[in-house]
Parts: sequence; C-alpha cells; structure tokens
Amino acid sequence: EFRMPDGSRPPLRTLTPRFVRDGELDVDVVVHDGGRLSGWARSVEPGGAVAISGPGRGYDIPETDDLLLAGDETALPAIARIAASLPATARAAVVIEVANRAEEQEISSEAALEVTWLHRNGQPAGSTDLLPDAVRAIGRERRRPDRRGDVHPVGYPSRPGGADGLDRRANALGDRVQAG
Repeated sequence: EFRMPDGSRPPLRTLTPRFVRDGELDVDVVVHDGGRLSGWARSVEPGGAVAISGPGRGYDIPETDDLLLAGDETALPAIARIAASLPATARAAVVIEVANRAEEQEISSEAALEVTWLHRNGQPAGSTDLLPDAVRAIGRERRRPDRRGDVHPVGYPSRPGGADGLDRRANALGDRVQAG
C-alpha cells in the first residue's frame, strides 16, 4: 500500500501504459476540467514524484470472430494496447471520438483494423451522440446470427446516458458488452 511521508494515502489512478521500454513508461493523460489526475498533470514538474505499481490485470479479451473497440480520447491507450495484442487472424472495428483531426493517433496491430475517427469539432467531450450512434450503426452493419462478437466501450465520459447509455445501445448488437 502506498503512503505519503505523513502516512496519508495518496489519490490513486489506474492508467494504461501506452509504451513500456528500457526504464521508460509512457502514459497519456487527457487534461480536462475537474478530476485529480488532470490537476496533477497540470501541476507536475519534471522530476516530480510518482509511484508506479504493476503490471496490472490487463485486458481479458475473449477469442471472437469480430471485435468492436469504442471510446473517446481517454480510452486511446487502452484501445491501442488491446489492438496491439490482437492476433493477425482477428478483425476489429475501432471507433474513437476525439476533439478534432489533430488528436488522431496511429493504432497499430497485426489484426485487420477498420479505424474510424469521430470529430467533435468544438463540442465538449460527452456532449454528443457521435460515439453511441457509430456503435449502433456498426452493430446494424455487422450483426449476423452466425457470428459471435464482443463490444468493449472503454473510457467513455460520464454523463447522463454516457457510458451506461453506450452499454445499453451497444447491447442492441446482441453481443456481450464489457465496459471498461
């Protein structure tokens, strides 16, 4: 258990590393209004203290014929890690909602990926139905009774109808839904 010098327990956040290599760990942090992690990211200075534990539990992605990974910019590290772990025999639709085109990042995988970027173009995160609508459209397009698939909405912002709404809408695909 982590303790500060005064014995108090520090705030903890779980982050998905984007890259791990020789003594370096890259994590992405989306800075937004509110939240302890955003406050820390704004105020941390080079050389500032941070505690790291891990590896974490990772992602338990079942074998599927087809996979849908959906999320906003806060889900990018998780989506990128999941996509990178997929075998060459996998097929995945990846739908990511971001502020604008400048926020797009490379998603690498041996799997056959169909990556769709949704741009809010000035709208605040969590204020549009871009992502849930895209998930529903993909579900209508890909749904087949002979194919098993999984939906993994990750990192979607909390708002009325946010992650829960996405789960309910994704559930219309007839597939198991895992929110992360």
